[in-house]
Amino acid sequence: GAAMGGSGGASGGAGGVGVEVAAAVFTTSTLTIMTCYGGGFSLLPAYIADVFGSRHVGAIHGRLLTAWSSAGVVGPLIITTLRRRALDDAIAHVAAVVDDDVFEATFGASKQHLQALVDAHTVTLHRLLELAPPGIVDPTPLLHANAMHTMAALLVVAAAANVAVMRRPVAQAKTTLIADDVSAVPLRAATAAAAPKTSS
Repeated sequence: GAAMGGSGGASGGAGGVGVEVAAAVFTTSTLTIMTCYGGGFSLLPAYIADVFGSRHVGAIHGRLLTAWSSAGVVGPLIITTLRRRALDDAIAHVAAVVDDDVFEATFGASKQHLQALVDAHTVTLHRLLELAPPGIVDPTPLLHANAMHTMAALLVVAAAANVAVMRRPVAQAKTTLIADDVSAVPLRAATAAAAPKTSS
């Protein structure tokens, strides 16, 4: 028994350390991404000029700012909706394993009125977990999983769009023009030096 208790304590301690490491990695990654926000925003004009040319910076930058503002409104709505759906699914899943008589005695209504009780904040996930039988896994840490996966998928789409833009003929032509212009500088200087000077 002592050996089992010791091994259980050791495994619990190892699990706690694992959670702490995961939390530290998550926090560090989140802060790193947040520090890149302002830098990416300030580099947009220079990036647009490199890809499309300085003549188109104003028009394209205006469209990007409009898209950025729209994302600031639509993004939180999407994240909130996904989180709310995940919470409703978790509540329905936990409520299904709670004894019907216990549920009705605790909340004063049957499970048929579950949604109304949730909307009234009478039934919460935390209270349901207290009534659930042993062995039910707490779904709280996974409530934001769908939202995080959606944001990751959107970042992948954005990266693919960025690669596609860089491969467009206009971007390649802009790069070629810059390279040709740089390589032509010594030739222009030599031509200007060799040209006969006219006396005034």
